[in-house]
Formats: sequence, structure tokens, C-alpha cells
Amino acid sequence: MCCNITSQYIKRPKSARLIAALICVCFVVALVLSSAFIAIHENHEHDNDGADGGCAVCAHIAAAENLLKTVSAAAALSAVALGTMLAALIVLKSVRSGIADNTLISLKVRLNN
Repeated sequence: MCCNITSQYIKRPKSARLIAALICVCFVVALVLSSAFIAIHENHEHDNDGADGGCAVCAHIAAAENLLKTVSAAAALSAVALGTMLAALIVLKSVRSGIADNTLISLKVRLNN
């Protein structure tokens, strides 16, 4: 109920929603393209002519794997935080509903001097 009340008063401009949607799309595209690059170049021939005699493709694969590791850890942490928050809200709502039912007005108590 508290979320419904605050969401009525907070109006986000459409440009902010568009920017958030574009950031989400870029995030997903980066994950998909990193996974595709790793899958395509998994068994490549090593070219040791790169900087410091290292393979450029191996360096890019390592960077893509690092991106995927970082993002997957952040996504897992976000999922755990969201699940914990939802569980807390469910528990608090059930506790609050039991308390809110026992008010003087709901029990129709008349207070005389």
C-alpha cells in the first residue's frame, strides 16, 4: 500500500524511462556479444605477433570472460537482494495486517469521558 501511494506522486519523465531502457538493452547486447565472441573464437589459431608476443584474440577472450564474471556476480547479488527484500515485505505485510485489524475504530469501541 505504501508503494502505491508513493508511486502516484513520483512521475518519471519519459526521457528517463527511455534512457533506462537503452541502458538495459546495451547491457543485454554486451552479454550476448561477449558470449558469442567466446563461443566463436574458442578454438582459434594463436597469433603471437601481438603486443609483447601475446595473442590478441586470447586477450579479447580474457576481457570478455572477465566481463561475464563481473556481470554474473552482480546479477546474482542483485537477485539475492531482491529476494530478501521481497521476503521481508511479505513477512511485514502479514504482521501488519494482523495489527491493523485490531484498532479501536474497527472494534467499534466508544470512548466516553
